[in-house]
Amino acid sequence: MENIFWCKNCLNMSTRPRISFNKHGICNACQWSDLKKTFDWKKREQKLKTLLSKYKSKDGGFDCIVPVSGGKDGSYVAHQLKHKYKMNPLTITSRPALSLEIGERNLKSFINSGYDHIHVTPNEKAMRKLNKLGFIHMGFPYYGWLISIYSVIVKVSAKFKIPLIFFAENGEVEYGGSYNTN
Repeated sequence: MENIFWCKNCLNMSTRPRISFNKHGICNACQWSDLKKTFDWKKREQKLKTLLSKYKSKDGGFDCIVPVSGGKDGSYVAHQLKHKYKMNPLTITSRPALSLEIGERNLKSFINSGYDHIHVTPNEKAMRKLNKLGFIHMGFPYYGWLISIYSVIVKVSAKFKIPLIFFAENGEVEYGGSYNTN
């Protein structure tokens, strides 16, 4: 049996899927957190402002797209873009196969706080097939929804000619999973 242990810096356990630890027993989520402390955030914000000015609509149309689910991260990104940076985001949700009442309430509250929003319901038959394949080949039962999240956003971006997309946090990197997309 494998030794079970905790990160020496936080409460992440060695049993968490895709987590890794350095030789000092620090998990990859804590390592990522430490690395972010070395970033020049002022310089990064200036690059962001330059990017935003490039895509700011001249006619009052949408400046960017932000995927939201009713959770904290997409809502925060949309709020910052709208209120701090004066952008006009279009928010989009790909409806999950099994939504929770609290998520629906959160999303409704978010939308009602002043955001334009598109709710996309993916083809149920296609979702079932993709979810089955994801479960059989990867042990990932909501694979179809994950594919939908990304493909819906790109499809709406192309349809409405809104080339700037802001995805929120990557839970895999932030909380101790795959480090490939940091």
